[in-house]
Amino acid sequence: MNPSAEQELAIDLQRLGQDACIVAGPGSGKTAVVVERYTRLVLQSGLMPSQILAITFTEKAAASMKKRIADEFAERDLPLDDAPIHTIDGFCARLVKENAVLAGVDPDFTVLDERLGAIERSRCAAQALDELLLERRELMLELARTRTEPSLATCLVDVYETIRSSGAALDSLSDIAEPGLSAWNGILTLLGKYKLASVAARSEPQRRQREQVLAFFEKLRGIDPLAQPVEALRVLADPGFKLNARISDSCHEILQQARELLPEAQAVLVSLWSRPYRLLLCDALLRFDQVYAARKRVLGVLDFADLIAHAVRLLEEYPRVRERIAQQYEQVFMDEFQDTNQVQEKFLRLLRNSGNFYAVGDVNQSIFGFRHALPEVFLRHRDAVHESGQHHCELTDNWRSRAAILRAAECITAGQPGVEPRRLIPRRELPPRNEPCVETLVAQHEENAPEIEAQLVAARILELHATLRLGPESRPARFQDFAILFRGAESHMPRFAAALDRAGIPHLLTRRAKFFEERDVTDLLCVLETIANPRDEIATAAVLRGPLVGVSDETLLALHQSGSLAAGLDALRADGPGALDHGDWGSLLTFRQNLSAWRLAQPHLAPDRLLLRVLDACGQVLDPRTRSTANIEKFFSVLRSYPANLPLRELCDHLRRMQQTNAREMDAPVDDELDAVRLLTAHASKGLEFPVVILPALDAGMEQRGAPLTFHPEHGLGASWNDPAGSSLKACPDYIGWRNAQAASKRDKEESGRLLYVALTRAEEHLVLSWSSKDGKHREWAGIVAPALACDQLIPDAPPQIRECQSPAGEPFPVRGEWITQPRTTWAGASAAAAPADPEFLPPPEPGGRYDATASVTSLTQFAACPRKYYLARYLEVESAPRPVRLSSLEDDDPPEPRLDAGELGTQVHDLLAGLRVPNADPQAAIMAERFRHSDLGRRAARAARSEREYAFLLDIEDVIVSGTIDLWFDDGAGLILVDYKTDDVTAAEAEVRAAEYALQLRLYALALEHAEQRRPTAAYLHFLRPDVVIEISLGDDPAAEAARAVRRLRDAQEQCDFPLHEGPQCRRCPFYKGVCPAGTAQLPVLI
Repeated sequence: MNPSAEQELAIDLQRLGQDACIVAGPGSGKTAVVVERYTRLVLQSGLMPSQILAITFTEKAAASMKKRIADEFAERDLPLDDAPIHTIDGFCARLVKENAVLAGVDPDFTVLDERLGAIERSRCAAQALDELLLERRELMLELARTRTEPSLATCLVDVYETIRSSGAALDSLSDIAEPGLSAWNGILTLLGKYKLASVAARSEPQRRQREQVLAFFEKLRGIDPLAQPVEALRVLADPGFKLNARISDSCHEILQQARELLPEAQAVLVSLWSRPYRLLLCDALLRFDQVYAARKRVLGVLDFADLIAHAVRLLEEYPRVRERIAQQYEQVFMDEFQDTNQVQEKFLRLLRNSGNFYAVGDVNQSIFGFRHALPEVFLRHRDAVHESGQHHCELTDNWRSRAAILRAAECITAGQPGVEPRRLIPRRELPPRNEPCVETLVAQHEENAPEIEAQLVAARILELHATLRLGPESRPARFQDFAILFRGAESHMPRFAAALDRAGIPHLLTRRAKFFEERDVTDLLCVLETIANPRDEIATAAVLRGPLVGVSDETLLALHQSGSLAAGLDALRADGPGALDHGDWGSLLTFRQNLSAWRLAQPHLAPDRLLLRVLDACGQVLDPRTRSTANIEKFFSVLRSYPANLPLRELCDHLRRMQQTNAREMDAPVDDELDAVRLLTAHASKGLEFPVVILPALDAGMEQRGAPLTFHPEHGLGASWNDPAGSSLKACPDYIGWRNAQAASKRDKEESGRLLYVALTRAEEHLVLSWSSKDGKHREWAGIVAPALACDQLIPDAPPQIRECQSPAGEPFPVRGEWITQPRTTWAGASAAAAPADPEFLPPPEPGGRYDATASVTSLTQFAACPRKYYLARYLEVESAPRPVRLSSLEDDDPPEPRLDAGELGTQVHDLLAGLRVPNADPQAAIMAERFRHSDLGRRAARAARSEREYAFLLDIEDVIVSGTIDLWFDDGAGLILVDYKTDDVTAAEAEVRAAEYALQLRLYALALEHAEQRRPTAAYLHFLRPDVVIEISLGDDPAAEAARAVRRLRDAQEQCDFPLHEGPQCRRCPFYKGVCPAGTAQLPVLI
């Protein structure tokens, strides 16, 4: 790195021994500065990497920092062993592990997975409320009647997380002093002044208003608010007058001031009335904390909040621990310090020595308040460093964006709450541009403004894609250079995605929230809910109407005539559709039969395996190249992360809560190299940069939901209640809740300004700002952008216009603008090559490709052994005759033959080995499962650090999607081991021959595992459980080539409809032998 003069000031090792605060603006090279200072501390100051502690907020950021430092060290042939670069959670976990006895925790504790933690917290909150209901039934029932939210347990969990992030003690929540009556008394004082005013009413409305105000005054004077809070609320709810008859300016001002005091007075009265219920809420939180703590002790786990709480307590209460840590780390780095909360700040303060703390951040980029980040933490540190004359430096050089983009960002955010004025100096060298690099697009229409805006954005992307030149080399723009950043209202994303589809523009939605609202995910969740409870009308309707069944609305209505959809399904006749559509009738009959089978299988199958059966039965093909399949695979991964014994209904309830609370689950990953426009939220864009940034829907606000329970470190616990006076259907906050809401409103406004600042400064070379309006007024962010960039000067429906704007420092910059009021019928402005062309009619293709798009590993193995058997079983679905059981295949200690057929027996064995509950398991299945557990492979798998059972996968081989499920793989340090257990009816002598038939299956499994783990399995084993024989299978020299040959042979056979017979000794075991298969017409060798 060749640091600039400004960056040298930030790196400056001459100021070692001073605390530092580096204010790093967007595009200032912050990470490069941190890496360079770290490197110089080792090279020039003689510190070892182990003496420098670097802390970040995410695993991704920590890995990125470590890689960049490692690259720097590698260039100088320096080792980077054991460099402590951690997240805060990771470092706290390490500290608590090392001092587990002092911390009072199990030394073998594990960190509770966040998803599982959410389940445990939900359960514990419900248990705490149940316990209180038994102890104080009447008061708890009264509390339930006062609440506005559907689930008090959920509210307790939400506010509990907020309280813990602040470091507040739960047992201090009830110590808050009662609010005074200053607002109530203030209203009385003001109305008294109004009564004494000598101004006479000059009209009938004025006289009537005066009488109403005085009557209201007398009512208030006759009420004791301490003794009659509900009556006082009833009077305040309807003052009986309006401020529409001005008697005089002074009287009007008096009444206006009195009205402004009403919300506070009402909140105080609600507090007086709700005091016993509020104390009960505090008790409920304490009880929840106790139940949750006990549950974690039983599980031997700590959650993330526990880690930092224990770490803080260790450093506070044990000076020796603190001294050891202080001596161990000579320098402490903290990246993104503006995103720190109060507990984290306290931990960092205890962790560091005076003069060794190097904090980097930017208060203007603090946008994670919903994660309890407090920008005040950064501001306090910055001010303390500056006032004490220590190492304070501002990085204002911007190495990312063109000058006009920076001037526009300064102009737009000037004076916005939460955004500090800071001049950004452009340093990136780029070729000059003749056209403006900042532009606005405004769509105005009474009915279709949002759709016109989306169409306008798509058209502009096409035009820029065809004309824009980017980078120092002036290369043509690619679609992957464009990013569309949304404020957060992701309901707008589909509209713009649809417009891009219509324009033929490839795009990717890379959202960080609402993964659980993806259509593929909601469909599968509704399937699980229907299986769990077929009388769930909403879920069943979604499944029937959705792509898996696909019946019409008319059919749904007809089904519902029976009283419910479940009753309608039960009443379906098998002899004819009656009044139903014939196609829908057939689909419903199939679904009813499948639903019964799925419900029977559900107790024995993991949810992901159950859904695979559903998708297979509904004929759904999973193409691994699509986002739909990626999301389905991720959903399966989410399902696998839950406990195996979790009831399906409880699992569905938890997933639905995650969906309703906008659980922030990253979408399934897609190929970053795809040439496609990115659509993501402004929050998700933090830390990223794009050549072209489009900020659409600036007129849309953020979704605001008032929480029923709130907490603020300075105010305490607040709540909203049902109106005790019964005069309003709205929730009424108590005094603390009212103050918390005011503080939250202020914080949201400030964070909104900072989010706009972050979004604007992601753009490197071109910035497009767009919004819609039905009446020509500019709202939300549009109301900030429009005046700043002189948008009212635009002439509607005129050609693009260029106007000159000025930054706060008076520097001019050009802005291009359009104001459109009509939908476009053509892609105006796009080049002929980019615009959708007239259709070209091609001759019909030659017949070909008549092969299945999907195949299972079992099918490929069966086809390789005997194409005719595959054809009879898979294509014609011929029922096989039951085969007699050979007594010679049973060992002496085997129990009598199972009551199940071979398929059901195999399923039970696999379920038992996967750890699933199998009611009334067959004795033979139980014995075979135990054989594996006590085998050498079973014991190795149990001891392995990593293992997966029933591991489902998809492979794209020769344009065929190959699916399969690996019984077991594990990594025990000796290598990556693949295991497949078989329940085949074979003897020990036959096992070797039979194993050869499964060699292809094991090699396909090995290929899938190699794709997933990025390394080849060390060994693969078949365990025949009946004779208890284990055989190692050679994985061959080139399993990928062998897999391709197997798929091609199957594909060719399907195209030519040619499935020859492979006649041999194995035919005697075939269920079609001497039946529908011609094998057996000649004498076959006898099996030895």
